[in-house]
Amino acid sequence: MIPRRFIQFILFIGALGILQGSASAAQVAPKAPALKDSNFQGAGVLPTYDFKGETYVILARENGGNDQGTWDSFGGSKDQGEDHPQTTATREFDEETKGLLEDFIDLDDKSTEIIVRTRHGGSSFVLYIAPLSSKFCMKTFGHKFHNKKTFGKYNEKDCLAAVKLSDFKKTISTAQRDQKTHQFEHIAMTARVYNPSNSGFFQNQTITLRPPLVWSLQPYFQGKTGIQGKDTRASFY
Repeated sequence: MIPRRFIQFILFIGALGILQGSASAAQVAPKAPALKDSNFQGAGVLPTYDFKGETYVILARENGGNDQGTWDSFGGSKDQGEDHPQTTATREFDEETKGLLEDFIDLDDKSTEIIVRTRHGGSSFVLYIAPLSSKFCMKTFGHKFHNKKTFGKYNEKDCLAAVKLSDFKKTISTAQRDQKTHQFEHIAMTARVYNPSNSGFFQNQTITLRPPLVWSLQPYFQGKTGIQGKDTRASFY
């Protein structure tokens, strides 16, 4: 018969090993990153809305710079003193939507998704995919956005488009980099583009997505698993 003390000693050693293993795992487990510590250099908002059973994203056309004529979310570089990406995203969104949507969006809402895309150099861009409230009307927004008499001084974006979220995801998830430049160039898709000369009617047109937009969203739309942030809505890629 095996002595009782020997059995107790074996059980003690086994329990000690389990505790040490748990402690080691806790030490190895990565700490959830915080948005304010993401070394972000820019941030933006990709607004979504529901219409007749479909979810759409709103894009705007760049009115200047190297990517003039391509379509993007509403965002840009952080200003001096901005220490959180939500501050930058809010300011850029208000500027580029001409302050017309501040009553229809809440970046603190739990349904907002946050995508953090890190470049090779370590800096990142943070994109908030945020739903607009049910009171939002795309046609009204388009009409006010294109009223140059009232909002002529704002010209970072010069046209609006609505794209089905399902089509948007498919286009970005399957996009291929250019073999020469290794950038997401000439990624085109069909969108409903606002036509201010036709009483605000949206017409189907082919648009080209701005390369950084495709880059920032591709791993997320491809279903790749990112690192969950301290803010559990955030995924770091």
